[in-house]
Amino acid sequence: MKPAHRAMILTQISYLDCLAFLLLLTPQLLFQIGVLRTIFWVLLNLPAIVITIPIKFLHTRYILPIHKRPPFTRHATAFQDLVISYVRYAFANLPSSIGRTFFSRAVSRPFLYFRLLRHGYNPRTLPITELVRPDFNGLWICPNPHKEPDIVIIYAHGGGFAMGSAWFYAEFLLAWLTLLRARGISNPAILAVEYTLAPDGVYPTQVQEFSAAYKYALLRTGGQPARICVSGDSAGAALVLSLLLDIARKRAMQPPGFVALISPWVALEGGKNVNTASDYLDAETLKMYAGWYLGRSDGDADDVANPARCKDPGRWAQAGPKALERTDCSFRKSGKEKASVSGKTGTGWFFQGAWFISYGTEEVLADEARDLVSLLRAAGEDVQCIEDGAIHAWPVASLFLGENRSTRLRGLQSIVKEMMDKLE
Repeated sequence: MKPAHRAMILTQISYLDCLAFLLLLTPQLLFQIGVLRTIFWVLLNLPAIVITIPIKFLHTRYILPIHKRPPFTRHATAFQDLVISYVRYAFANLPSSIGRTFFSRAVSRPFLYFRLLRHGYNPRTLPITELVRPDFNGLWICPNPHKEPDIVIIYAHGGGFAMGSAWFYAEFLLAWLTLLRARGISNPAILAVEYTLAPDGVYPTQVQEFSAAYKYALLRTGGQPARICVSGDSAGAALVLSLLLDIARKRAMQPPGFVALISPWVALEGGKNVNTASDYLDAETLKMYAGWYLGRSDGDADDVANPARCKDPGRWAQAGPKALERTDCSFRKSGKEKASVSGKTGTGWFFQGAWFISYGTEEVLADEARDLVSLLRAAGEDVQCIEDGAIHAWPVASLFLGENRSTRLRGLQSIVKEMMDKLE
């Protein structure tokens, strides 16, 4: 059996994986939701699950003329289209408690172990350490955890602030780590933050936890923010924006060297978020989740809570990622080389202060993401952007649903390419 700390990119989700996931999910639903509530929701939604959704899928995919089909359906495989059909229904109709169980550690961790075993990897050798600290929880993913990391990616998962877990994203993050190592970074690390879900905790709890994780990453990198990338998808990307604005407002820490956002949820209240024929997000459900997260906070007044409220290019220029303040430094693009930074010896990798933002033309959040890119460029920020024809958070979803290695890794490889271009 192969050790899981080596190069590890698993294959597409199979029907066997789907069956295993359902077998792992069922007892957790009964335990966390309750037997009667689970049975009630299954019976209530059974007609949609076995009749309505399949019929609509068949009609949209095979009966409608091609020019009338949603853009995503035109280029997606049948498997991808069917899965997204069910996800779209679930997001709009099922209670968040079921979604929370679906994405929970209790289901996601054993499912990852099953996937590893199916591919011949030993789960015991996973380079993952669970962090339980007074100020935040998370996963520390690092090939050599006893050695100072070359760079650290701090990742905030999506899920509308109401669901999701770091473990659900672990396979995606492990693939990211593998691609970075293939590009010559010998010991990259990822800190996946397990922030408090709403409504169990409301703003600013999640921003405070993310800020604590950022301080932890600074400790692990010898106090060098230019070796840190902050990243997230959807609600997690909103937390990244909130963290940056919070750092700029308090001026107690320096911003990171690189920011990577996947389908950022920029406008939590108001804004231009509207449903599309292709995307699985639902604008009304997002409004409900935003209300849970904001609690009593005034999202129209606090731009840290609701980043879309910040329209000042000057503030974004202050909040944006920054390159290393170099004095007498020698930089080389080699993971084996060392650089002297203000008299200290450390890794030779430093980000140059840049943004990378990826989103899909067909997603609910596209207009606000597009406005953010324009605002950042007006602020003089170095922003690289990919706007493709995909749906929400497709770089993450495609890792599981892509039909071959190339399509599964395309989104991640775009992120890694931009990271490497901005490392020196």
